[in-house]
Amino acid sequence: MTSAYFLVCEHQKKAKWIDFAHISQIHGNGNVCISWSLYKEQLRIVCKTDNLHLAIIFCNPSGDEVAYCSVPFPKTECHPSEKQNNITQDISSGETLYVVKRTLSNHLLNGLWSCYHGFILDKASVEVIVPKSIDITGPFITSDKDFPLSAGSVVELTCKTISRDYVIEMYMNCLETVVKSNRSNNGTYVAKLSKMVKSSDNGTMCKCKTSSVITTSSSIKLHIIRAPILDTIDMVFCNNTESVILSCRVSGEMSEFGFSPWVHRFHGTYIRSVAGNVTGNVSFLSIDSCNYEDNGEYICEAWNKDSQQIFRQKSSTRVIVKGPPIVVDQTVTMSTTVTLSAKFLSMQSPHNPKWYHKNRLLPNSTRYHQNTSENIIVIRMYGQILTFNGYIANLTVVKQDIGRFKFLLLLGNDFGTEKSIFELNNHDNDSERKSASRAVYFAAAGQTNNVNIYDVTSSPYEEINDGDLVPEHSNNLMNQSVVNDADDYQEEDVRQYLELE
Repeated sequence: MTSAYFLVCEHQKKAKWIDFAHISQIHGNGNVCISWSLYKEQLRIVCKTDNLHLAIIFCNPSGDEVAYCSVPFPKTECHPSEKQNNITQDISSGETLYVVKRTLSNHLLNGLWSCYHGFILDKASVEVIVPKSIDITGPFITSDKDFPLSAGSVVELTCKTISRDYVIEMYMNCLETVVKSNRSNNGTYVAKLSKMVKSSDNGTMCKCKTSSVITTSSSIKLHIIRAPILDTIDMVFCNNTESVILSCRVSGEMSEFGFSPWVHRFHGTYIRSVAGNVTGNVSFLSIDSCNYEDNGEYICEAWNKDSQQIFRQKSSTRVIVKGPPIVVDQTVTMSTTVTLSAKFLSMQSPHNPKWYHKNRLLPNSTRYHQNTSENIIVIRMYGQILTFNGYIANLTVVKQDIGRFKFLLLLGNDFGTEKSIFELNNHDNDSERKSASRAVYFAAAGQTNNVNIYDVTSSPYEEINDGDLVPEHSNNLMNQSVVNDADDYQEEDVRQYLELE
């Protein structure tokens, strides 16, 4: 709704949303005043008297009579001279409204308009000037929370108006509170109001009005339900093998409430449902010995029964496990060369993979060609199989240069390391192979992976630069006994816990 008040009567000054810049001309015995306003594509002229007992007549700037209302006894009869216009009268307030339904840019609207109470007794006039253009945008009311609102929650309403050419006065009235706007340097006027809402506030209209060369207004209707209000932590970090407890607290106008099981999702894929431990109005979820399978979003859902209606609300906590890389697959591909490949998962950016053979770190060369690339890998989380962005580390060596070989791959990130051992007797017809993978992360338990052998060398993945990986601060993360595993490894004597030095 858009309206503009350029003129008011003296006895209208107490009105709340009126612009007092112009006062009507009062003639006769001072009982008549006139004001005008713009509303959408209409010009509205109001003639008001404190003692309405005679006819009311409106005259345009040319002096022509354009509308009248007869003596209001026994009843009022009003008639405009042009049928597209309208005239109405309210005897109780003493106001007679004449509405001109025509284009506001029409120059015939500008000029001195008059109204009479009786034919010569009381007269008032006002000059109408319709602006060619008005640089005022708004007001607009927004909420920091989606509707419907939960009873007991705190909502912040914001009213905004923009005008670079006019000075604006703006007020917002909501829940028995009135706030005035502050102007910024770019001509933006903002009024903010924060309130805790109750279920009894449902259906309340909050209004915002501006006053300048025109008066504009906007409103919003509050929709409030007795849904639970949930309080959770947005993000929780858990170190590998350590434990963490998630909590979900419910509040609001509660009558009969409860919690559903927590739902664990990873990148939108359902993983599992876990019942929480409910104490009072809080549901707790304990994660013991965090590992990569515990990464993801944990959704808490609570419900409240209000009469015959049940309201539900959800809130989530994201769990990030800080741990070393995890090898999910190892392969040995035999051709004119031998390619060792390890697919691994790292929730944090990995360091450059390192390959060892015969107690020494191998350089990246034509003899020991190394590359690391990003690729989609298949992982398993609590029995659910899903794909995720992972990595693949490759080492390619000349087949004729090796017989029975054993290589060690060291993977790492800022939270630990994992090693994988490749062993194969190249002269055996059955291509006997053995493998083991162990994690080095503050005495974290190791992990064993199987080696798959293929007959063709093929790399469908795009190689990534070393710059895409996080560089290590040291060229040797393990002690000498760990490096010796590349030659002295025995499957039956694998240590499950290793300490960093």
